[in-house]
Amino acid sequence: MKVIFVFLMFISIIFIFSCKKENDIESENLKIQEFYLGMSPEEVVELLNGKYWSYYSTRMGINIKYKNSDAIQSNNGEKIKLIKDIKVEWMGWKEDGSEFYFGENQKLESFKLINAFVDYIFESQNLKIDEFVKYFSKLNNVSEMKTNKNYYSFINGIDYELIITNDKQIIYQKINNPILEKDELESFEEGVLKIKGFYLGMSPEKVVELLREKHKIFFRTYLLIIRYNNSYKYEVKFDEKDEIQLDKDKQITWISRGGIQVDFDENRKAIKINLGSSFSNYIFNSEDLSSSEFVQAFVDSYNIPEMKTEEKYVSEYYTKFKADYTNRMVGYHLNITNKSITIEKIQKASETKFGD
Repeated sequence: MKVIFVFLMFISIIFIFSCKKENDIESENLKIQEFYLGMSPEEVVELLNGKYWSYYSTRMGINIKYKNSDAIQSNNGEKIKLIKDIKVEWMGWKEDGSEFYFGENQKLESFKLINAFVDYIFESQNLKIDEFVKYFSKLNNVSEMKTNKNYYSFINGIDYELIITNDKQIIYQKINNPILEKDELESFEEGVLKIKGFYLGMSPEKVVELLREKHKIFFRTYLLIIRYNNSYKYEVKFDEKDEIQLDKDKQITWISRGGIQVDFDENRKAIKINLGSSFSNYIFNSEDLSSSEFVQAFVDSYNIPEMKTEEKYVSEYYTKFKADYTNRMVGYHLNITNKSITIEKIQKASETKFGD
């Protein structure tokens, strides 16, 4: 009898521990109809080929982007097959925009589920956005979703953020803030403004490395243009396997690519960086934000309350929204005009001399 009692107690302890562990996992990382951050590409494909095949099979197919390799396509009615031994960067439907992004460790780091797919997996076609958010919150035990003009959001701990847009898209990502990344926060506290990896003082080699490693997907249709003093050099596309080689013995004046331009001084240090509006939308995932909302999100994320804003009516169809900030202690001027971002080196206050 005593042996049976001890055995039952042992089983109970194991059960309680397993339940607690599962709840701890759920509290840190939501599971959205079996999708969760940390999934492998194989697990995502298994879900799409299995439980959600009836939805996926009626679509145009799916694109899969592999590191150092061109994307492959799975057409309508075909099961998805992964290429072994090549790292998956992302996969997404050709037609409706649902996307899954994977990190270097082949774990799902963020995903976006388009509204048609959301309605399918939640059977929520008849629910308005406020009704759906209440249903989703109750289903996933998310009780403190903040409301915004364009979306609802929830941050759990410091690593996970959930966004439900007004048109019922779901975005879930393993970052604290879609504008400001952790390494950027650290460098900002040190007085260096780093915008998605770009910063004043970076070398041409660092610019090329950043474009190739982090922004290859956006730039796969653009050529890299480098200006050496007064001559231009057109480089290859980044989706080709040729490595970008910089001419070491020549003075690089600027590097340009698809709306980005970085200017350098004689010491090969970046003194001016311009990120075009289309690229800003890409790196900040901000297409749904207006220019004024984008600037406000930028100001809040980078903690620049002193940034001055100006809205200028140009025509019935176009309003120019502009924001400026000057930091003479560190020595830079920041301008945002309709999501186009320019940061430029200026003279520091300590470098200014008056009198003899």
